[in-house]
Amino acid sequence: MVNLCCETDRFLLSNYFFDRLFFSIVLLPRKWSKLSGEIIWYFVQQSDQYIVRIISCCRNRLKDAHKILLLPQTRCMIQKQVLALRKFYNGPFGFVADVILFAVITYAFHLLFRYYAGEIMSIPFVNDYGWWLADRVYEISLWFNRNILGYHITTEPVNTMWFSNGGYIAVNTSCSGLKQFYQVFVLFLLFPGPWKHKLWFIPLGFVVMFVTNVFRIISLSVILLWKPEHWDFSHDWILRPFFYVVLFLLWVWWVERFARKRGGTKNVQKVHI
Repeated sequence: MVNLCCETDRFLLSNYFFDRLFFSIVLLPRKWSKLSGEIIWYFVQQSDQYIVRIISCCRNRLKDAHKILLLPQTRCMIQKQVLALRKFYNGPFGFVADVILFAVITYAFHLLFRYYAGEIMSIPFVNDYGWWLADRVYEISLWFNRNILGYHITTEPVNTMWFSNGGYIAVNTSCSGLKQFYQVFVLFLLFPGPWKHKLWFIPLGFVVMFVTNVFRIISLSVILLWKPEHWDFSHDWILRPFFYVVLFLLWVWWVERFARKRGGTKNVQKVHI
């Protein structure tokens, strides 16, 4: 066995340890060991050559792609495609692109926030800000229910309102409207439009969402007191989607008032690449 291992090691590379491991485990007959070692040596060398060829081929392909992009014909084709997209976007059917972009941004953010909500809310600053918002929504809603609607309400920690019929509403971080704040920020940050207007429109969207949330809590209070059997349905399928209705109206205002105006092909400019 020792002679077999010594004879086989002559045909192996020192840095290819797996070959030595293979021959130390599989004891081939002496007459086949030399041939097997030569075969493995050959494939090891060929694999090195193939790796070098693949890397060289990738580099050549990248160089060829770069050369193709620099060709006048390619530049002209790209310019035509960009101009066609701008023509469509500035044309009478450009609203279709706006609606698709709005839907993609809104739904993608909803999925991301829903999936990573635990990680996001575990950040101390975000969690503290969420509770601060929840406290403000709770205080304003409680004041309105007591002083405007005249409801008899008792309170208990944390942010819980007990009504005369035994029902209660608790305002926590999930009811603070923090998600809607982030949604407004991401939507109008990514959507086309002048940045000088985004600087004040996004904070205005925060205020609108805060007022909407207060309205939602007050509406749920009324439903809880007078129609408690419809509270769950109203909470899940009416007042929660109502946020998106308000967000859509904000977006329509932004597109019609501040986004790029559409006027056909006269607004299309030449593209330089």
